[in-house]
Amino acid sequence: MKGVGDDMLKHSFLIKPGVMLLVFFVILLSGCQPQKEIEPVVDQDAPKIWSVLKPLSEEEKLKQRKYINTKPGDEFPIPGIEDGFVILTSGSDTLYEELCMEDLLQLADLAPVTLLIAGLAPLRSEPFYEVMTLPSNSEVVKLKLSDLLSLGFEQDYLNLIYYYHPTIWQVKDGMIQRQYLYYAVGQYEDVYTHFTTDEVSMFPVEIGKALQELVLVRSSSQEKETIKISEPTLMIHWSLENSLPQLSALIDPLIEKVQIILVLQNTEVRTRFPVLLHELATRENVEEKIEWFSRKNYDFLMNKYMARLESIAQMYPYLMIFEDQSYEIVRRFNLVHLTHPMLKEVDDRFAELNSFFLFNEKGILVNEWICRLTLGNKEDNVVMLNILEQAIAELKR
Repeated sequence: MKGVGDDMLKHSFLIKPGVMLLVFFVILLSGCQPQKEIEPVVDQDAPKIWSVLKPLSEEEKLKQRKYINTKPGDEFPIPGIEDGFVILTSGSDTLYEELCMEDLLQLADLAPVTLLIAGLAPLRSEPFYEVMTLPSNSEVVKLKLSDLLSLGFEQDYLNLIYYYHPTIWQVKDGMIQRQYLYYAVGQYEDVYTHFTTDEVSMFPVEIGKALQELVLVRSSSQEKETIKISEPTLMIHWSLENSLPQLSALIDPLIEKVQIILVLQNTEVRTRFPVLLHELATRENVEEKIEWFSRKNYDFLMNKYMARLESIAQMYPYLMIFEDQSYEIVRRFNLVHLTHPMLKEVDDRFAELNSFFLFNEKGILVNEWICRLTLGNKEDNVVMLNILEQAIAELKR
């Protein structure tokens, strides 16, 4: 009996793996069979949702323009400021602001500098003006809420942090001589030239006036070039956040109808991120800066945007592609409010805003469109293209 029991036990052990193997093959084969797809219930009349560009109305454009409202020739709105350079900044403890201030405090070699500190950013460590050695002919002035409001900021913006880059004025006898809005690190050469040359080329570009001395960086060569327009031209100020198919949908139908200059918004890729990554790798005590936690993301974004730059160049090898590495388009076309999300209207803070500028053969700006990237149906997807095609046709009559 013992031998028979042993044989049965051995046999049962052999059966179990066999049964398990058989079950496995049955499951595997059933998984390989074509399954009947369950089609979702769809309302046939419902429009398909697209990401579309829609131009802002005149009323919307006016609402968007709520940045610093000063201009050369005006009285500086904050009384008691000495002659020289005046720099408005947030007074945060970020590494980026410290790097910008290292650049701009070189202006003290030319004239006294007054630092206007907004004091809106919550601090994790000491602000830049506490840790840096300031020039002897500089002073720090902490602003009141009323001072910021007098510069044109709305109350809504003042509740937000990190919402503007440094802005520089040159003041004499209380009057604004020149100004340089929206500084980004790596632009000091442009700032120095702007404040030390007799002829100032940074006139605002307005409808009805000819384009003057617009200098951009050619994407392929990374060389600065002065833009000259001698034929009907559409200039597109495009964000690399947008998809390439969206860009192609606009360019492809127009490329045979008008000269196109594509200007890519990639200051962060060429200046901000590389400088920050270098400083984070070489400076001591960078762990105290908030950018320390974002360094991997900076590296990821640089690779992502550089890949898009390469793709655009391959798609359009003969197109004039430039990069707005020093916010030249932003300042000259009064687009400061479109670049930083915290300067936009509340509803647009996380939307991409792109701009289109149409010039005639004399280089005169004849029309401009600021567009919001939003959701719409298939018909909305061609609205902006139709507007551009019609405007180009009328221009060439």
